[in-house]
Amino acid sequence: MKKLFLLLLVLPLAFMACSSDDKEKEPKNEDDMTIEEYMSETRKFKWTGDWNDPTDPLNTNPNKDKVYNPIKGYWKGETAIVFYYSEDFEFIRYRYDKAEMTLTFIDKVSYIINNRTYRYLSNSDNFPYGISTDDKTLYYHESRVATEGDEISKKDWDKMNRFDASGLKIK
Repeated sequence: MKKLFLLLLVLPLAFMACSSDDKEKEPKNEDDMTIEEYMSETRKFKWTGDWNDPTDPLNTNPNKDKVYNPIKGYWKGETAIVFYYSEDFEFIRYRYDKAEMTLTFIDKVSYIINNRTYRYLSNSDNFPYGISTDDKTLYYHESRVATEGDEISKKDWDKMNRFDASGLKIK
């Protein structure tokens, strides 16, 4: 009788311990992911509109009345090229000469942006991107993604860091 009582007491506990394993985790919404989470898997490209054009039918920006440009500023990677994303959505490349303390203009193009991609208007190249939570690192996908559904490989990401251009001469 004691064994039966013990069995009846322990058996429900065993089933309760297993029940949490039966529930599958729901996948996290890509919009809620940090850039590190987003880069951790190969994903399909999806354009979510120009987040600064309230008339864009694909615009999913929850704050349509505010200017959206998180990549604004100077950025530099491993090379001598400095990238500048301006307030008025101009992407400008400069050659940095540390000895001369100069930035020499290379070229410029306009861009539009949303939460995961910026697009050059001159050729419609799309570049998936993300900013680190400390706002100091810009991660970008090295290969251009052209159309909806193209693969964004988890291995083709690179990064640049915010760059202080104060005190530099711009030519």
